[in-house]
Amino acid sequence: MKLTIKKFRVTGNHWNHREFDPNNAEDLNEYKYFLQHQRWKNTCPFLLEWPFLDMIQMIEGKIVRQHINKIIKDAKQK
Repeated sequence: MKLTIKKFRVTGNHWNHREFDPNNAEDLNEYKYFLQHQRWKNTCPFLLEWPFLDMIQMIEGKIVRQHINKIIKDAKQK
């Protein structure tokens, strides 16, 4: 039995929003700006995806899932 990942949008208004991509430098810079200033440059540009209920938890979860192997590898080298 093959499992597939289904994506569901939680937010309704999404005319200028996109999915957060943890490999995209522009998306990471948007999140970095949020961390530094505690606000988005304009409005949050990302779609909130199910099963997440919070934008920040979604972004951090995606970053960790995408980069966990590199983080572990770097930690072992120290």
